[in-house]
Amino acid sequence: MILRKGEPAGRGGTIPSLAAARLQYWPIPLPTREKAIWFPARTEGPAIGNSSRGMRVCQQDGVTTLLCQAIPTIRSEVRMRLRPGTTAPTLRLPAISGGNFDLASLSGRPFLLSFFRFATCPFCNLRMHELVTRLPDLNGALEMVAVFDSPLAHLQEHAGRHRPPFPVLADPDGACYRAYGVERSVGGTFKGMITRLPALMRGMFVNGYLPIPIRGNLFTMPADFLIDRHGIIRTAYYGKDEGDHLPFEAIKSFAAAEGSVYGGQASRCP
Repeated sequence: MILRKGEPAGRGGTIPSLAAARLQYWPIPLPTREKAIWFPARTEGPAIGNSSRGMRVCQQDGVTTLLCQAIPTIRSEVRMRLRPGTTAPTLRLPAISGGNFDLASLSGRPFLLSFFRFATCPFCNLRMHELVTRLPDLNGALEMVAVFDSPLAHLQEHAGRHRPPFPVLADPDGACYRAYGVERSVGGTFKGMITRLPALMRGMFVNGYLPIPIRGNLFTMPADFLIDRHGIIRTAYYGKDEGDHLPFEAIKSFAAAEGSVYGGQASRCP
């Protein structure tokens, strides 16, 4: 169903005549030749056709737009955020390397704890590539832990391509996401698609990070936490959109400060 014609890209809202149905839409230009691609609220990949639920990409007047119904299954979730100075919640999750990883094993060492989206997310894979390639810049002064909201087997298949020298964990039920106040945002997802379109295209078509299949929540926002060796959160960074992560320079500065204070290097995690 074509909702509106001539709507400028980047504007969104509720169509007055359908306000009772709580139908919201975000027109976004996309480089696709498909006339209609829709992503249901709960899906493992894209499909071609019409849908009365979830999201849909339509072509009208030569402009490809993405439409989304704000139904309860994909509503945004704002949670209680953690503040700097608080103790980091416990975390024990299965790792792609095998077995379970317990955050308590990092006691006495500073670390970065990063929450990502689903395993095939292009932005997440670009960030993982950055963390892996720039890890030597930290001179061994900081550990890293990455968490995804995808099933373990799926995460092993896709995150394993980066050969990460740090723990990568699966939390498909989202228990640790909730404990750390990691949010879900429909608007943040589409904001990232619009404002970070060049990075999105590079991730998909240059690096090959195609978001297919999607096994996880499409609207999870990223979050990064810098935690000192006493287990205290020093920086809590909640992404404003799907590609918004703590700048690596901030991570590097924290690692340098921790190394100078304690005069040592963090040992590598198994």
